[in-house]
Amino acid sequence: LVDRFGPVPEETTNLIELMTIRLMCRTAGIEKVDAGPKGGVVGFRETADINPSGLVDLITRERGTVQLRPDHSLVFRRNWHDPHERVRGVKRVIRDLRALVGQ
Repeated sequence: LVDRFGPVPEETTNLIELMTIRLMCRTAGIEKVDAGPKGGVVGFRETADINPSGLVDLITRERGTVQLRPDHSLVFRRNWHDPHERVRGVKRVIRDLRALVGQ
């Protein structure tokens, strides 16, 4: 893109980041992600093949910052006040969850 059109606009960079996150979610069995300055919520597809013991290990390891809701979504408490840090944080969370799929 840079060779052809010059500096990439921030909107284009944001679109590429969004598409990357959507692809990561698809491979992790994630249906929905909501992220804000205080953290995020991740909802899984009904067909997601999540390793229950791996999920318990994650919640135990992240005690106090990760919580499983009754609707089977995960809440991640984080300080993501900067939008760029929020995107990086969401990617890290999805990467961790993707490791639990199909085990």
